[in-house]
Amino acid sequence: EHPQDVLLNDPVLLNFADKIATVTISRENRRNALDHFAMERLGQAFEEIDASDATVTILTGAGQKSFCAGDDIKAYRERTAEQSKAHFKNGLRVFDAIEIHSTFVIAAIEGYCIGGGLELALCADFRIASYSAHIALPEVRSMNAYPSWGGLTRLPRVVGRQTAKRVALMGDVLDGNAALNCGLADMVVDAGTTLSSA
Repeated sequence: EHPQDVLLNDPVLLNFADKIATVTISRENRRNALDHFAMERLGQAFEEIDASDATVTILTGAGQKSFCAGDDIKAYRERTAEQSKAHFKNGLRVFDAIEIHSTFVIAAIEGYCIGGGLELALCADFRIASYSAHIALPEVRSMNAYPSWGGLTRLPRVVGRQTAKRVALMGDVLDGNAALNCGLADMVVDAGTTLSSA
């Protein structure tokens, strides 16, 4: 018997229907950004799916404004340097596990998919974006930081080196059409329909 949806205050919801697992980052008030607790739950969700009979996993964010806005900057400021180091290390572990997961992982991308959110989407096998998606790696230019969850390795493999340079170094923002044209998105659909399309 599969577990049902977890408590609504949990940062990551997991639901099974037939052989499809749906993982929802449920932090809409924080644009579904990943603090250390959400990252831990994300990893646990994919471990639970691995132990199930699911063959497909849909990864999405709560609401229509954001798939995932990456690392939670507010939580980042509240962590010690040691806690942040552990958080980033755990993020690498979780994202690697998603990339090689036993199920076919589909990212349903609505709204903001930035920073670590884009790095997360890059771990999926298939990406469906809305036309109005806002896809970017803003941390290089705006925060003097770099994508630390594997994005600089995965992005060039998906879109090529030149596009990856534009996104990472120049701060280019892609909508759904631009993501489709460069190969970052496999399908582009109307806003609000990425989950049903997945």
